[in-house]
Amino acid sequence: LGPATKGRVWVHEQAFAGMPGYDCETTLRGVDQLGTPSNPVALVYDGVVITGSPASVNDDSAWIRRLEQLVLHLHAHKKPLLGICFGHQVIAKALGGQVSTSMAGLRVGTLTSQMHHHAAWMQPPQPTMTLYAAQEDHVVALPPGAQTFGGDAVCPVTFYAIGRHVFCTQCHPEFYAAFMQDLLHALPEQMAHGGEKIQDYGFEIPNGGVFNQGQLGFGQYAFTSEEKRAAGFVKYGW
Repeated sequence: LGPATKGRVWVHEQAFAGMPGYDCETTLRGVDQLGTPSNPVALVYDGVVITGSPASVNDDSAWIRRLEQLVLHLHAHKKPLLGICFGHQVIAKALGGQVSTSMAGLRVGTLTSQMHHHAAWMQPPQPTMTLYAAQEDHVVALPPGAQTFGGDAVCPVTFYAIGRHVFCTQCHPEFYAAFMQDLLHALPEQMAHGGEKIQDYGFEIPNGGVFNQGQLGFGQYAFTSEEKRAAGFVKYGW
């Protein structure tokens, strides 16, 4: 894996480090290191995070098709899955949803979603959620059994979940202001040809830490039995 991919995982780790409830180890694995449906190495992990990617889920690439098969297998085993941007899209597509290119073109900046539903671990409920985003594709049809929690006029599905083991977001909660500045400086040509800069990016977003705490809440919720949750043994939320 290249430095960009390794850096992305490091950013995810830094987003969680030091937060209450964070006590886990992360392991970087390429798709070819996660096994096959007949030999699913990924099942040894407590949960799997599928990160962003410069690729499109609609690319005709063997590794993407292989990843879709792994998602199907992990889903069948109710393995906790967290999808970020590309991960959000590939999980949706693998499980029967649809992904297409946004009419708005490339959108880079901060994205404010209107939250119209909340999961049990999203406490206290947030009316809006503002996070960094860098997207050109988006989910236009959810897979069976999925519930959307929020979106905006262009991207109606920025958050969705399936059961208690799948949670996905189109946004990038692991990004930070300096990273976004560098990203926008690297994309002037794309932005000039139909791309949309969503909002001013030169500030710390208000909901980043809140959302990352929510991801930990999802993990606690996904790993805890119905009996323990009902008894209040685990506290989770934003």
